[in-house]
Amino acid sequence: DLIALLHNHNEGHDKIWGAVRANGVVLSFWGKRGAKLAFKEYRTAYDAEKVSWKKMDKGYNRAEKDVLPEDFEGQLMMAALGMVKFALEN
Repeated sequence: DLIALLHNHNEGHDKIWGAVRANGVVLSFWGKRGAKLAFKEYRTAYDAEKVSWKKMDKGYNRAEKDVLPEDFEGQLMMAALGMVKFALEN
């Protein structure tokens, strides 16, 4: 369930930032468009939305899903599995 999807494509930037609910957690993702993304877990969707507002203040705009890398679902699955593994270890 996509919470936010933003794209910054100005001044030589081509980056995306977004947040999604996956497997009971809220994950944000970011990185250069077309590259491997980084992921971070948030406690609530509201916490992720607050970050999206700051990103929009910095020049990011709402985007469509076509800015996501082709293997986004695979990257998301691996990140969500990693978060679960990390939580179980602590």
